Amino acid sequence: MVAIFTGNSNSGAACIEELLNKYKDRVQVRGVFRTEEKAQPFRAKYADKMEYAVGCDASRVETLDNAFRGANYALIVTPHDSVTHDMSQDGKLTENMINAAVHQGVTYVVLVGSWSVNVSDRIPIISSRFVGAEALLAALSMINDKFNWTVLRGGFFAENLSMFSRSLRTDATIRMPAITLPPVATSDIGKS
Repeated sequence: MVAIFTGNSNSGAACIEELLNKYKDRVQVRGVFRTEEKAQPFRAKYADKMEYAVGCDASRVETLDNAFRGANYALIVTPHDSVTHDMSQDGKLTENMINAAVHQGVTYVVLVGSWSVNVSDRIPIISSRFVGAEALLAALSMINDKFNWTVLRGGFFAENLSMFSRSLRTDATIRMPAITLPPVATSDIGKS
């Protein structure tokens, strides 16, 4: 059983599709969603081909057990929802998900993280979303030799280029730092 939280994120949705298309005979998939509205497109597309855990909210720890109960593996996507909370809470919400997964017996966590942890002193606001979660994963594996983890540290998300589309249409100059970052599609992260 693989629990994918959040199933409706770009990476989560790609992972669901990849698992259901390529590995449907070898793996059970559980898409985890905060609301029924978020789950509905998946119910329409996949119907009963996977399990659904709805009402799971990383800011409400008591709702997280259903996300991971009976799962062996979990893909955890660091939340980013500026509607219900600001970015400063993302790291704690991710840690809540990791702790709930381990509490329910998940033995392998894949975290969708960020390259920014490598330069956390230079971009602390962004990297703070990921540094604590990676430290927690490392600590958990030190106290439980059956627990394993992987972090997928994407570069600059290709989808982020869309935020420049308005500027590009008006011939504005866009300045980027003098660094090399490979743009990675979030769908490709989910397929990994």
